[in-house]
Amino acid sequence: YNVLWCKRSGKKHKIWEGDGILIVRNRSAILKNSEGKEIDRGMGYKLKDISALEEGSKFYVGGKECEIQNLISSEVCLEEKQTETQSTLSLSHASHSPSLKKTKRLKSLQSHSSSVFFMSPTIIEKAENMPISESIYDLTMPPPTEE
Repeated sequence: YNVLWCKRSGKKHKIWEGDGILIVRNRSAILKNSEGKEIDRGMGYKLKDISALEEGSKFYVGGKECEIQNLISSEVCLEEKQTETQSTLSLSHASHSPSLKKTKRLKSLQSHSSSVFFMSPTIIEKAENMPISESIYDLTMPPPTEE
């Protein structure tokens, strides 16, 4: 359904926040804004309430109130979703590819142990500048013994 939506309120003259799409499946509903971003969702609606939806009727989804404007077919929703996906893909290809965080592979402090663990770069930088006596050890391993 094409809808107008706003925050749920008891006012007679509501301030509508925007246009949206109400997707109703079985006993659940999803409210999306005109850009396709999910605003709210709800579930457990009575089938009687869902079947009574028509132009001008009110419907509540989570903390939002919707006024039904008109019924749209599922094909229109799919077309909008495909258009949205294509525009998102074209934007992601146009921008630079996100850099992946590099993690260093650290061997455990015990020389005879073969266990390995991973740390984020910021933790490694802090740990490299810290004296060994103050560094944090893996609690599952005993601290290194001095021989």
